[in-house]
Amino acid sequence: MERKRFLLTTTSGILLLSLATIANAGDCVFTGVKQEEPICEPGTNLVVEMRVSNNRSAYCCKPGSDEEKSMEVFAKGCRVSKCVPRTHADPCSTSQVFETIFKGKKIIYEEVNRESCTTGLGSHGLAAYCCRKGSVESALTSRLGAEPHEFPYMALLTVGGQQCGGTIYNKRWIMTAAHCIVDVSSRELGIPNDKWTAKVGRNFGLTQMPENDYKIIQAIPHPEYSELKGHPNLDAEIIATFNDIAFLQVDRDIVFGPNVKALQIAPAGFDELKYADHAVMVGWGTTDTLEVSDNLLKANVIIRRDQTCFDVDDENAPHFWQFNRTEQLLCVGGIIEGKWSNIAGPGDSGGPAICRDAKGFAVVCGVASYGPKTEGCSKYNNADTCFPTVYVEVDHFRDFINQTAGDQDESTFHKVYLYGEVVNGPKYEHQVHITSKTGKSCGGTLITPDTVITAAQCVAVGDGSGKTHSGVEVWSGVQDISSGSGKLHDVKSIVLAEGFIRSGEEIDIGIQGNRIRMTDQYHNNDLAVIKLKEPVLISPNNLPRLPEEDEVATDSGLEYAFPRNTSRGGELRQREFKILDKDDCQRRMDRLEYVKLNVTVDRELLCGVEKFSGGSQCDRELGGGLICKGKNGSDTLCGIQVFRLCEWAIPNGFLDIAQFSRWIKANI
Repeated sequence: MERKRFLLTTTSGILLLSLATIANAGDCVFTGVKQEEPICEPGTNLVVEMRVSNNRSAYCCKPGSDEEKSMEVFAKGCRVSKCVPRTHADPCSTSQVFETIFKGKKIIYEEVNRESCTTGLGSHGLAAYCCRKGSVESALTSRLGAEPHEFPYMALLTVGGQQCGGTIYNKRWIMTAAHCIVDVSSRELGIPNDKWTAKVGRNFGLTQMPENDYKIIQAIPHPEYSELKGHPNLDAEIIATFNDIAFLQVDRDIVFGPNVKALQIAPAGFDELKYADHAVMVGWGTTDTLEVSDNLLKANVIIRRDQTCFDVDDENAPHFWQFNRTEQLLCVGGIIEGKWSNIAGPGDSGGPAICRDAKGFAVVCGVASYGPKTEGCSKYNNADTCFPTVYVEVDHFRDFINQTAGDQDESTFHKVYLYGEVVNGPKYEHQVHITSKTGKSCGGTLITPDTVITAAQCVAVGDGSGKTHSGVEVWSGVQDISSGSGKLHDVKSIVLAEGFIRSGEEIDIGIQGNRIRMTDQYHNNDLAVIKLKEPVLISPNNLPRLPEEDEVATDSGLEYAFPRNTSRGGELRQREFKILDKDDCQRRMDRLEYVKLNVTVDRELLCGVEKFSGGSQCDRELGGGLICKGKNGSDTLCGIQVFRLCEWAIPNGFLDIAQFSRWIKANI
């Protein structure tokens, strides 16, 4: 997540550490007074004023100064509300929590995210991440923001105005980058250990949860970290920052629970590209236009081993790949073959790159270390100016890790599947694969032995004519579509929901020249019932039930889908989704005003966000079922996936089957 402020540059690249300072005090003065008193001295302008109860505080700046412009950025940015009682309906309401006035005009905030916190009285409350209503910052946070407690192994490391990310390794140690704790000028441990605080179990860096704050009693950088004093290459013209990994010991055992976990590190000899071509980047860095982010952000990033990463001759390129140490570096993001992927920046330092292992679980595979100068990538120009981010490769440092921090405790791991869990066996035989001569391949769900529910766009044109694709075929018993297994079933009939039609144009979610086109357009009433000539041999116990008309979907569900690209295997996978309430979903959609999505979250649409991921991966087919726990805990077909915006943390759309239950029953 690219940042453009307070970059600590070296001759070999840019450290990704962040300084959270807002303005130079030389041309701006911070002041606090009672409600009715004058607030600015003569010769200065009141730029930003904040009011809480009967008190005011403000920044008064010299007209035309750079600091005055910085204050404008600050005023328009996002911020965390105070920790308020849970009875507050709107923590971002300016009358309830805070008022910010920019050049005499009150700023109206909207809630982007919320999390639990502890109030000043020690009771449980909630805090919200609040952004200016309708702002691009709000949309960007929606696009990249992590869900509450989605990454419970993240630690925010702070001292004064300086911050880094980290990963909980075990009950006493946190893994981070060495450059976070080594002073740039002295090349020694530059900050007393006890001044650091490790904040865990939160998305927001500023919420009050003292029980989850830990002091640091020992900081150990890798002994061969090349920016330590006494390193043999210290006086070289270009110093490569190798071995950029460190461990911080906390002052007491970390209390593990549902919202605080450790994450397993990658095994020795780990091949990041063997099991997925993406990794997940997580941290408190800022986005391309968001100057400050106190909300935890996430992104999917391309894993790279191309020439741009490890054999760069361009004089404007970063130099840190050119020192014969590539075996300890992990290269991600940037632009490759015309495809853009997120990069890290200040504030993301020390945070993890998360990869998929041999069993499909998430593991720490990298620690954020370096990024190129961001000017070339801020407008997403081209591969010659938008270089990747470099992480140190964790598996290369297993000896240092074990000798420094000891072993990990498997019982503390956040054991989740990344990019879906491969599933097989009779329990999942309700999922079928649908192909045609003129349409796209899709998934579908058996609700009776001879009836399949799928998205109408999988079998029909979508222009309002009701015309279906030619040669529609249904395959049952498919666990791996790349194997050619399964049984073919002839189609007897296809019935489309009334009003099925494509809505709007293809979606182009461009921001500052970054163009990523969504190939799956939104359709109204996107539902089809396929009747088969012969029933599938399947146990009734393995069929999901239809929900009742008034049945409300649970707050989570498992989506089943086959992959679009079978180069890594075509196995059926399940992914967990958090189901949002419709008001929350509509608020998230409404923030995307620059996207001509034309989606109204009405009664027919369920919204879900994929859990434990960097966003919505479009590596799988539409039409697959969303299985929730219904009445009496039974497996229930609560939705089918009908659209998503690739790569971003924007809600996916599922057709709410309960709203069509009567129609489906009438057509089976």
